[in-house]
Amino acid sequence: MLRLGSTSMKFDTLFLKQTLSIVSSLGSLAYAL
Repeated sequence: MLRLGSTSMKFDTLFLKQTLSIVSSLGSLAYAL
């Protein structure tokens, strides 16, 4: 399923960055516990 290239790419990158930051913060939180 193809969307508009540039916008979907930007959105996917933003989503990935947000997910990564959430996962890393959760990981550090769990490590601190």
